Amino acid sequence: MSELTFAEKLLIARKQLDLYQYEMADKLGVHANSITKYERGEGKPHAAVVRMFDLFCEQQGIRFDQYENASREAEKGKKMKVVLAEKVSPATLAVFGAEPGWEVVTHDQLPNGLPAALADADALVVRSAVQVDDALMEAAPKLRVIGRAGVGVDNIDAEAATRRGIVVMNTPGANAVAVAELTIGLMLALARKLPAANATMHAGKWEKKNLQGAELRGKTLGILGLGRIGLEVARRAKVFGLEIVGSDPFVSAAVARENGIALVSVEELLAKADYLTLHVGLTPQTHGIVNAKTLATMKKGVRIINCARGELVDDAALIDALKSGRVAARRWTCLPWSH
Repeated sequence: MSELTFAEKLLIARKQLDLYQYEMADKLGVHANSITKYERGEGKPHAAVVRMFDLFCEQQGIRFDQYENASREAEKGKKMKVVLAEKVSPATLAVFGAEPGWEVVTHDQLPNGLPAALADADALVVRSAVQVDDALMEAAPKLRVIGRAGVGVDNIDAEAATRRGIVVMNTPGANAVAVAELTIGLMLALARKLPAANATMHAGKWEKKNLQGAELRGKTLGILGLGRIGLEVARRAKVFGLEIVGSDPFVSAAVARENGIALVSVEELLAKADYLTLHVGLTPQTHGIVNAKTLATMKKGVRIINCARGELVDDAALIDALKSGRVAARRWTCLPWSH
């Protein structure tokens, strides 16, 4: 009878609790490098570490029964069916394909649609486009786990999944550095009027006098949402000499201070920011957080970078602000509103 290895249990627990390796290391009283080695299957953990891990999982209510059952079924020749509902990278396909006990169905192998493919599926992997609601789960009676290849789970009905005993996982931090670098890149593009310069150059014009930019140094950057991405943005922004203010109800003043961020209220952040960057999940509280009311409290000429969710910005309110001349904006081809 197959049992999960310590490495497999460690990965499952860390993903369920949304913990970095160093955070799990702190819970178990070991060095972060030890967690890396354990997850790679290198070295045998001390019995005290295993005991500490078991107690931690018991306290957090983490169970491994379903994963062990899947392993047993695979041993009996019954493959676990995994549906990749959206396009993923070749590297991802290689990882899934390397598992001998898995039958992997990709997004282009769904002739009868996703609900039909999920009728006998054990696992579902999505990105951002597929909405995993209660109706879709109804079509998947055997479904045990839903994984989102991205940050957050706002396109998954987590409550419905919980009622059905389905584990929901995501990949926190996987794209944090990439999004942070893109945010800084967009800030520089706005400060130096690169979109306008690019457009006029392609039109055969050289409007040097109209393209005078501004320095980021000395400006105030407001970061709404201090999760992994927000903190990565702050670390990079410090290099440019920006004053950084942030707002997040789940982050302590000590954590903010360690990253050079002054923790303030949302209202104070909006009023102070020369540049505002959004890094919050989509919830009823954050939907349309940039709206007519909040725009009216911001500085004239504020630049807003939205590398999170398009729905965080009320497009109608922004258009009205544009028409009134209060703000100037550009809609990036690869992103939601930025102005």
